[in-house]
Amino acid sequence: MIAYGLHFAGLNYLGITEAVFMKLILVAILFCSQYSMAASMPALMPTDTSIHPQANAITQEAFLAKYGRDDSSKALINFFFQKMKKSEGMVTGGLLLGAAGTAGYLVGAHKANDQSNSFSDELGYVVLALLGAFALGGGIALASVGTGLLSRYSKKRLLKLLESYFAGTPIPRGIARNIMFRSYVQFGEWNSEIRKQIKAADRERKRQK
Repeated sequence: MIAYGLHFAGLNYLGITEAVFMKLILVAILFCSQYSMAASMPALMPTDTSIHPQANAITQEAFLAKYGRDDSSKALINFFFQKMKKSEGMVTGGLLLGAAGTAGYLVGAHKANDQSNSFSDELGYVVLALLGAFALGGGIALASVGTGLLSRYSKKRLLKLLESYFAGTPIPRGIARNIMFRSYVQFGEWNSEIRKQIKAADRERKRQK
């Protein structure tokens, strides 16, 4: 069938076989299920097994109340939580995109093989299936990046950095030079206007050198 051939020709163009693509769908479903379960039970199933097993249960307000002893420590806490929110948004967005892509692919692939379709309908369903394939791949990639960032900017790591900072170890240079962290240090908040202001100041300093 023309639609069937076009559909799998598109997958082959992407270097994806039918069997591999179905495995990707299964992996996406399993990933979504596991992430949803983990997100819904943070207190019952803590991921930290170090000396701070309950770090994931500490809120931003609790961090600030207990560890926000100066501008730098408060900035570090706010910086990490802002990164966490962005990373969680990436994971959620990736899961939604992947779910929509999976649905689009399954519907398009099924409808494209309906013998009663006109050629234009077939072509439309093929396009839907291919777009679903792209969306699923993009969703998996976005969720994977977000998951990696969540690991990098975890509450466990934040707690360790705060303890090291209070023990006399400087905040890591990569964080200290980050424009968002500097915004929290100087202004106590982060927004687009402050970002523009700091960047303008940086450009002026470079110009004067």
